[in-house]
Amino acid sequence: MSLARRLSLVIVLALGAALLLAGCGDTADKNEYVKKNNAIQNEAAQAASGLAVSGDAEESAKQLDTASDALAKAVKDMKALDAPSDWKDEHKRLVKSLEQQQTALDKGIAALKDGDTATATTEIAKLATYSADSQKAINDMNQSR
Repeated sequence: MSLARRLSLVIVLALGAALLLAGCGDTADKNEYVKKNNAIQNEAAQAASGLAVSGDAEESAKQLDTASDALAKAVKDMKALDAPSDWKDEHKRLVKSLEQQQTALDKGIAALKDGDTATATTEIAKLATYSADSQKAINDMNQSR
């Protein structure tokens, strides 16, 4: 699989992984949180789903800037989201993992722009790990409802 294909696949998977938060809970606060959380995640995933990452590192970096912008907005929106009291810790973990994804993606983009595909691949591969952290936080929320 080409670098471009791996990069686009990892980006889409990372941004879409947290969409599994179920829309049911035992309080209106939780349901409202779920609704807002899913809207934030859906918006980020949709922005990344249309990426046309090419075999050219410089062009790929330009395309990945779109994903970076979407992820930055998701981080900002998630930070502003008020989690129900019994989900505060999970929400903090979710925000932290999104911030880590943002950092790794931006480092990967910078490396691509510098022509360093090895570093780009390493940094962007970290998205899968951080995405798993996001998923764990969401799974913990789902289990506690």
